[in-house]
Amino acid sequence: MNVGGPAVLLSELDEKLPSSHFEHVLVTGRCESNEVDYLSNHTFSGKVIYIDELSRSVSPIRDLFGWLRVRNLINTLNADILHTHTSKAGLLGRTAAILLRRKPLLVHTYHGHLLYGYFPRWKSNLIILFEKFLARFTDTLVAVSEQVRDDLLAHGVGTQSKWRVIHPGVELNEITTVKDARRELKIPDGAFAISWIGRFTDIKDPLLAVEAFLELEAKYPKLFHFTMAGNGELLTAAKARAVTAGSSINFPGWLNNVNTLLTASDILLMTSKNEGMPVVILEAALRGTPTLATDVGGIKDFIKSDETGYLVQRDISQIVNKILEISSNLGYEKVALGAMKLVNKSFSYESYVAEHINMYKNLMYFSKVDK
Repeated sequence: MNVGGPAVLLSELDEKLPSSHFEHVLVTGRCESNEVDYLSNHTFSGKVIYIDELSRSVSPIRDLFGWLRVRNLINTLNADILHTHTSKAGLLGRTAAILLRRKPLLVHTYHGHLLYGYFPRWKSNLIILFEKFLARFTDTLVAVSEQVRDDLLAHGVGTQSKWRVIHPGVELNEITTVKDARRELKIPDGAFAISWIGRFTDIKDPLLAVEAFLELEAKYPKLFHFTMAGNGELLTAAKARAVTAGSSINFPGWLNNVNTLLTASDILLMTSKNEGMPVVILEAALRGTPTLATDVGGIKDFIKSDETGYLVQRDISQIVNKILEISSNLGYEKVALGAMKLVNKSFSYESYVAEHINMYKNLMYFSKVDK
């Protein structure tokens, strides 16, 4: 439950699932040293069980003990439905359930995929084999975007009838004025504020963002204000590059609440090599902040360039030129309004929860009919 989209969505789902119909138990591993547990600052109304042996990193011996604990828990809890999220949890949880005498109904949500951008080709091919195998035993496969579903289907993961697309849903919980947000973050008056939020890891490519901003800063000193929030193995390298260049990039680390930063920003920048459907671009849109993103993964399911956001290739000059165009206010207000309208229409919190409730009830109903 490290800070990120899946943690936010699971907490929202837990909050709204009617307790009269559902008993929700969350089984999760421990965050690593460069991560922050979302639950340390947010409540979870259901029961939470931590598996100390499990974390994001792969550790064969610890993962084996963690898998055994997961298997025993699934057996003890005697759940009707096991819903797994993220690749590692999906592998461990579903293989553990498959081997039980009483197998729960299985659902897995792909918040993205590992088909490209993460590993060498041979590892990606191995992951595809595992996913194809697990899909045979999974009752419902959920994708956060049409592009994620289509990519996986194209590689033979599951059949069309098993797939369901449920877009992430967000809601505006806190309202802060732009003026107050910029004052709190000490953003100078008149500066064009750009934010980058995420894990400092290769797939998010924070160093591309750093290089783009350094070029902007060299051409137009003091015109832009850049904040990169998050942590990860590349944070040290990003900071070192900024210091060497004498840059004013702000690195606040993980933020328990990104609402203030998104409200204060003129644009959100994403430089990823691969994405599913990032919740942060939806949260930004709700606050009238459009996103400039690299054209990868499921991002295009939300962003139509120059209509509901901005898309560029993973190229420094393209990013820099687009930021200069946006900061000149060429159609900015129209794009910001388009993003806000789309998120309210098609990525609502209520729809996200309702679709999960409907999916769970249908699974239970048809499982009883089949018996």
